[in-house]
Amino acid sequence: MKKTIPLAAVCLFAAALFGTTPGRASDNKRVAVFTKDVAPILQKHCEECHRAGGIAPMSLVTYEEARPWARAIKERVSRREMPPFHATGALGRYVGDPRLTDEEIGTISSWVDGGSPKGNAKDGPAPRQWKNDWALGTPDIVVRAKQPYTIKAGQKDQYVFFMFDYVFPEDTWISSIETRPGNPRAVHHANTHLVPPAVKVPEEGYIAGDFDPTARGTIMVAGWAPGVTPVMLPEGTAVRIPKILS
Repeated sequence: MKKTIPLAAVCLFAAALFGTTPGRASDNKRVAVFTKDVAPILQKHCEECHRAGGIAPMSLVTYEEARPWARAIKERVSRREMPPFHATGALGRYVGDPRLTDEEIGTISSWVDGGSPKGNAKDGPAPRQWKNDWALGTPDIVVRAKQPYTIKAGQKDQYVFFMFDYVFPEDTWISSIETRPGNPRAVHHANTHLVPPAVKVPEEGYIAGDFDPTARGTIMVAGWAPGVTPVMLPEGTAVRIPKILS
């Protein structure tokens, strides 16, 4: 009995020496910190929406802005709900694919589980300068709504079919369509359609409450939603826009 007591004491002492310490994961790997590890991920995948003037409800640019949302960030990225991207399966990556890699998700999880430390400010990436410019450069053709639509107070979505009286002078092949809402925070999505000549443009330039423009014979050619990067088709491919849609 006298020999077991010192042995137990030695074992407890050894456990105290080799146990985990604050700021360290249980497997002795370094806990991720915001400035060096997490900020570059948020900058690459999230800041486009989560920034001042962005369409997201909160900014995640600085540590002070992101820290209160740490556990929510981990939950959303672990479920692959953020960044939003609706392609599924493990068939590969897409051009402009915003999804986080398993390693990036693991880094965010490590940061949150380790207490969400800030890290050294000098280790953070240089701030990214965001401008409300055209994502793919100045378009060859820009068409604008004739006049703005005022959203009415209410709980239901409001659908508005804006029409432009622009007619292509000849059959035209286009490689990209970029949509820029006047108020991104108020727009859930926007689709671009070709409109046949039989559909006349109203004086105000839009039809309110039109949920399904295709019922009027239109053809959808592009779509937009918050956080979606416009698609530029590869060289040698394009969509044909006829001079007159029959």
